[in-house]
Amino acid sequence: MRLLFTLTLFCTCLFSFAQETEEQADARREIKVERNKSFSLFTSVDLTYTGYSSVLALEYERKKHSFYLGPKISISHTYLFHKSPYGGVIGYRYFFLSDLKRWKVYFNTDYQMYIFKSFNGQNQKGTLNNYIHEISLGYGIQFKISRRFYISNSISIGKYFESYYNSKSEDRTNLNGYNSLLRLFLKYQL
Repeated sequence: MRLLFTLTLFCTCLFSFAQETEEQADARREIKVERNKSFSLFTSVDLTYTGYSSVLALEYERKKHSFYLGPKISISHTYLFHKSPYGGVIGYRYFFLSDLKRWKVYFNTDYQMYIFKSFNGQNQKGTLNNYIHEISLGYGIQFKISRRFYISNSISIGKYFESYYNSKSEDRTNLNGYNSLLRLFLKYQL
């Protein structure tokens, strides 16, 4: 009789602790919803039509969608001799395979713009700038290193549009063509 009473008391205590109250279930759902959206900061090394560049961007991720925006600076002089090689990058990622434990696979669109000051060896044209616009589509793979750190790479193809000031003829020349984008980045989730 004593064993039956002890067993019944133990099972009652166990079931009462195991059941969630309505408030606890709501709190857990809110935490799960908050985890579906996050802000991240990433830095990348890119290889494009203009050479090597570095990006520091802020990323907003919600469920399977991600948007990023940030400044870009050239770290190579392979394209042109230039001054002030600054620009920006904006993009979108769709994680079509994100249910794996550490891996995510995504499609991405990426828009990059550079602004260069026109430079002439004889005189400086301060108000005229050279512009390069690049837009590309591609895919990438992201790997979760730890709870907050990720490493990723992406491969994209697209088009570029270049507009530069020709100092000899003193007019603007426009070029366009195909380009590619190779990106390797490290991301920290805030």
